[in-house]
Amino acid sequence: MKKTIYIKGMHCASCEMIIKDRVENIKGVQVENISAKNGKLDLEIVNENLLKKINEEIKKAGYTSTTEPTQPTEQNKKIGTLIIASIVILLLVLLGNKLNIAQHIPSGDGKISYGIALLTGLIASVSTCLAIVGSIVLGFGAYADNTKGTKGLLKTHLSFHAGRIGGFFVGGAILGLLGQTFSLSLNMTSMVTIIVGIIVVRMGLYILKIVPSISSFGVHLPKKRTEKILTTKNPLFAPIVGALTFFLPCGFTLSMQLVAITSGNPLQGGLIMAIFALGTMPVLFALGLGSSYIKEKKFTLLHTIIGAIIIFFGIFMINNGRTLLGTAPQKPVQEEFSSNIAYETIHIEHDGYQTIPEKILLQAGKNYELIITPNSNGRGCMVNMLIPKLDRTIRPIKKDLPIVYRFTNIQKGQYAIVCGTMGMYQGQILVQ
Repeated sequence: MKKTIYIKGMHCASCEMIIKDRVENIKGVQVENISAKNGKLDLEIVNENLLKKINEEIKKAGYTSTTEPTQPTEQNKKIGTLIIASIVILLLVLLGNKLNIAQHIPSGDGKISYGIALLTGLIASVSTCLAIVGSIVLGFGAYADNTKGTKGLLKTHLSFHAGRIGGFFVGGAILGLLGQTFSLSLNMTSMVTIIVGIIVVRMGLYILKIVPSISSFGVHLPKKRTEKILTTKNPLFAPIVGALTFFLPCGFTLSMQLVAITSGNPLQGGLIMAIFALGTMPVLFALGLGSSYIKEKKFTLLHTIIGAIIIFFGIFMINNGRTLLGTAPQKPVQEEFSSNIAYETIHIEHDGYQTIPEKILLQAGKNYELIITPNSNGRGCMVNMLIPKLDRTIRPIKKDLPIVYRFTNIQKGQYAIVCGTMGMYQGQILVQ
């Protein structure tokens, strides 16, 4: 007889495979169709007595099931999620203002830190990458477990992730080479930063279930095709598939690919992508080893916090990109120097992270020679600097190497001093 069970908590192909694998292990049960989008599981069962066992298995997997269609009651949950997310974002803003976190993050060349790339991979592995790549690792897990036991399971997954990390390194290196060959202007870098920020915010909203996932638009691997190709016995298949996941439409992967191309360096681009892939490995590896231990309910609060953090960083990137756009012509101010003009010289220090003092007070209508002397090399993301609204030339921050700006008849306003690659705040010139 045919039965339909309605399930709460499914959101991706990985969820479908977890439930299908559990239910089909029950004798006398055949899964005809399962849809995360519709929240439905269509079955062929020999008798109704099996329904209790089926519901128990679904519950063990961390989902809620019923034989009756459920009316959507998600509005209150969304409001609660938004409240929690808003509190987390507010705390992050306060913490960011209190602590200079960026200076403690190790950096490759100032465009993005390897630590951030690793953290981004970890976050991606419990959200969109889980939805896109999860069905593959689940399929590999089922195949290896049924044919070669634990040893085969470990070998298959290790080769898959080795291929994935290697493929991401090669892909990132190619993107870095493209960025080196076709260097982006400061305005283009600004726009890329804004685009990446928008993508990251979109991912955060998806994790909070405010907007639908891309899989709801049909962007995921076809289930039947996935199950068919994963039965191959070719030992090279797992690493090849792992490498090809570089091209899957995961929002976080796309964000990191944009960062890789703006690095303009093949080695940096390759390392950024490889470390990102390494960050996704723990969760995806654990998923493949034991999907039955994935409990959807256990991750509800975690997803809310992660979503809020992602939105915070997305807004942060959008603001930095907007700051980088600036309005000043991209040419050194020193070229306008004239010996006939009297400049008031002001000496400022730079500690490798920000100017000392942080706010520099000047008077409108006067001529200034601003000499900024770093007492250490730039740290973290702060390896260079520029003043977008006054001088768009990117200057390196190196110990005891003065950075000289000359302003003639400076106008009243507020001028941010930022890093030249990510737009992160270093100080401010206040002209009154």
